[in-house]
Amino acid sequence: MLSQHGITIAPGTFYRWLNQPLTAAQVEEAYLVNAIVTLYRRNRSVYGVWLWTSVTSLSFFPCKPRVD
Repeated sequence: MLSQHGITIAPGTFYRWLNQPLTAAQVEEAYLVNAIVTLYRRNRSVYGVWLWTSVTSLSFFPCKPRVD
């Protein structure tokens, strides 16, 4: 995408980023996204109040904004 706009990315930089370990915040977010997708599919792929209340009641749902 960036190369289409004339911006080059050194291959070493990309592979360094690709091979770095996941942070705890990234792992937590992945679990949260999986839980939300599961609830969304259980709700017949309809987003609404029921889904929002279900998501906010998850035990690991972040109640306040985080700064990483």
